[in-house]
Amino acid sequence: MLESTLSVSTSCSAQLAVNVSSLASPVYARYLTDCRNQAESSDWAEACINLGQAMENSAQTMLTKSFGFALQNAVFEVTDNSVGVTAVQQRKAEFQDRVKSLSIDYSCALKDDASTQRWLEMLREHDELETMALLAASADGCGSES
Repeated sequence: MLESTLSVSTSCSAQLAVNVSSLASPVYARYLTDCRNQAESSDWAEACINLGQAMENSAQTMLTKSFGFALQNAVFEVTDNSVGVTAVQQRKAEFQDRVKSLSIDYSCALKDDASTQRWLEMLREHDELETMALLAASADGCGSES
């Protein structure tokens, strides 16, 4: 967990950046490549679309949810399913609009150890978007104007 790797002697920003970048796992790239290459097989296409939908609907992070959209979109493009591409693009646009509406000022939200600890505790209990919503609505003024 992120909070277990943070220490007083390490810059929270630097440590957080390292941990977040490690989430962009090469396994995602492999899934995308395999699904694109095998999408002509209906079994593969169905499995990849199902995986993408599961990531879209169950993800705790924006990265995983975004990858779910990308995976579905890739399969729909390879299989020339324009209806699927349009549906995924619409859901992705709605998701991006929600993210923008929940924009928070991270320099405020993570301004000190106590604020960072609060953010990490909220992430443990809520997904990333819900945590953003809670921070944006908080009385400390960390929500930013979009």
